[in-house]
Amino acid sequence: MPNNENITKRRGTALVTYTNSQNQLVNDEISAPNTYVPNRMYVRLRLQTDPDILDGTYMRCRDIAVERETDGGDWKTIPAYLGNLRQRITAYMLTDSNNPASYGTTSYSADIDSINISTSGTMRINRLRKRASYYHPVTTSPLEWDGSDHYFTLVLESYYGETPRIAAVIKMAPVQAMPMITNVKAFAYSPPVNPGDIGFFGRITGMMDITETAIDYSILFKNTLESESLTTSGGSPYTYYYPVTDDLSVVKNSSQFRVTFLVTNSFSTYDYSPSILNPNFSVGTPRIGSSVVLACSGSYFYPLNTIGYLRFASGTDGDTSTLTIVRRTTTVNGWRYDFPDMQVSYASE
Repeated sequence: MPNNENITKRRGTALVTYTNSQNQLVNDEISAPNTYVPNRMYVRLRLQTDPDILDGTYMRCRDIAVERETDGGDWKTIPAYLGNLRQRITAYMLTDSNNPASYGTTSYSADIDSINISTSGTMRINRLRKRASYYHPVTTSPLEWDGSDHYFTLVLESYYGETPRIAAVIKMAPVQAMPMITNVKAFAYSPPVNPGDIGFFGRITGMMDITETAIDYSILFKNTLESESLTTSGGSPYTYYYPVTDDLSVVKNSSQFRVTFLVTNSFSTYDYSPSILNPNFSVGTPRIGSSVVLACSGSYFYPLNTIGYLRFASGTDGDTSTLTIVRRTTTVNGWRYDFPDMQVSYASE
């Protein structure tokens, strides 16, 4: 098909042939000079906004635009009337960090992997996760970080016969699970008074495990990516996006940890203040049977959610001598949450 030719050069004649039932030529003639040939349609994929790290789970590519080149060389959004507007976009792993075209068939999983191409869309790509003793894949997992640098680009699988990709290389930002709690103490137990009541404590305290072996400070990234304009060895320009570690003073002062004792969705007690600089927590009036939930905010850590349940050794209020956070063991999407049972000691004010 023509490449961006003027319409006057895309009209012409055609030779029309007529045959009989035995496929013998009967006649031929030249058509009127009104045959219209469209220009070849080119499609491109581009980022209108720099990618970032959404949270401890995803990297985010926002405002992804799919555009076609119209007559005259202008790039415009795909019009809605063309239909089939929900198209898949894939985050392919690159074999060459200096070449956004060096992708094969290996891709990263995404929470959102398709967009409406008549508007701009967003993708959320799963961050690679660092293994921990209490959080690890059951078998080999494509989400497990191997300690190496990894890079990806975005590719629109097919539209107008094209397979466009963004002119960018994005460096993967791996993430680690948030630290566990330790040194947990319970104060002033109040047993149930009436049938149906639940015993509770005046408070439960503890601290986040922030020891050097518990946190990998080399992958505590800012939620924004830095960028640099580069050129491939073949001379094609592209943008390189990469994560940078946050200043240690910022990391330590951020109140990113949350410790919650949850009985039902309507009753919970919590402490949202722990940080690396001040790892201590204190949760008021937690009840026996509570789910112990560890969460976090920001881009530094992957949340653990429910790690166990606050129970007496007997499982009832009858024997209160031994208090334990009974571990929760489960597998989600091929990853094993394997938390230890945690002894809770009694303390007095």
